[in-house]
Amino acid sequence: MLSSIAAAWIAGAMLLLPWCKVNVRSLCVGMGLQPSWFVGIVMQQIRQLNIHEMVQFSDGRIGTKWMEEIIPATEKESTIAEEINDTTTYETESESFLLTFDVDPAENISGKLGALFLGEEGDENACEFQVSPHAKRAQYGQGNLAGFSAPEKSLREGGIPQKTRHYGIENLLDTDKPFSVRMFVKYDSKYGGSQIDTEIAGKRTMITFCPNLKVDKLLFRTEDTGIKNVKIASYIPTAGGE
Repeated sequence: MLSSIAAAWIAGAMLLLPWCKVNVRSLCVGMGLQPSWFVGIVMQQIRQLNIHEMVQFSDGRIGTKWMEEIIPATEKESTIAEEINDTTTYETESESFLLTFDVDPAENISGKLGALFLGEEGDENACEFQVSPHAKRAQYGQGNLAGFSAPEKSLREGGIPQKTRHYGIENLLDTDKPFSVRMFVKYDSKYGGSQIDTEIAGKRTMITFCPNLKVDKLLFRTEDTGIKNVKIASYIPTAGGE
């Protein structure tokens, strides 16, 4: 099985490949891997990931969104909650799935919500996706059953998004009014963990890799922020995939 460290490096490289020039040979030498093996792994995993598309808005700002035509196939979605007002936990039928929900920012500028992804070991390897609509921030952080994860730094603040672990992003678009969130969770036994890919309001995306996490529970928590229309759909493996 690929080590979690190597998997994190590969996930980071895959995230950066469309955006910058990556010296694959030097990267592989540093990781002790054969370049041909690395390229094969990348091409195999591209089929399992959502590719992010850059979009430019009328005011000149740049965002990213999922490409609809290559979103992984899923079973028919089912509603697990019409509305969530308190901390609530749900079982997942599959370790790989599409999760969608709507967010109502309300009026409290400090409001936020968290979606906690848990495995059978509790919060030891858990990951929390957190969004603060009026602050226009989102992050992946270390999951904690006791409460919201601690604030994570953005790239501007000294965070390291390219490691695809815990980090924050700023300047979300159109989150001061109701918006939707889509999240794809993909467990990979070869990498020994789960990839979590998130689209926020159809205008910003972020991805993380969570070593040793195989999701079997979801926990939602909210602080003066509405969560509605929570739906889940199990992933349909592709031919030759998991």
